Amino acid sequence: MADQLRASGASEEVISEVLRREFTESEEYEIYQENIEAVGIFMRLHTQWRVVSVGMSGALVRLGLDYNTTAAYLDAVKVEDKHTMMLKLQIMESAAMQVFNAKCNAKR
Repeated sequence: MADQLRASGASEEVISEVLRREFTESEEYEIYQENIEAVGIFMRLHTQWRVVSVGMSGALVRLGLDYNTTAAYLDAVKVEDKHTMMLKLQIMESAAMQVFNAKCNAKR
């Protein structure tokens, strides 16, 4: 996650703070003004995950967002800086996959 934050231009101070925190599902989070659009888009893409079924249990593992449909959506909503938006989405995607897939692994 630290590499992705650096790639998106986050300062070392911000990276340290993000890595230091231990989040729980019940916490409320502040969204910085510059990330509101990205978080909104990420939430609207919730149906665009690539998933596979694993093992006899049929547990679903998320492989990541479908970038074809993500790019089409960014065009449809006329995002100006698609490169920066994709970096932000990929940071959230990486964090979400860790949570989603950890839950899947715990069930096996």
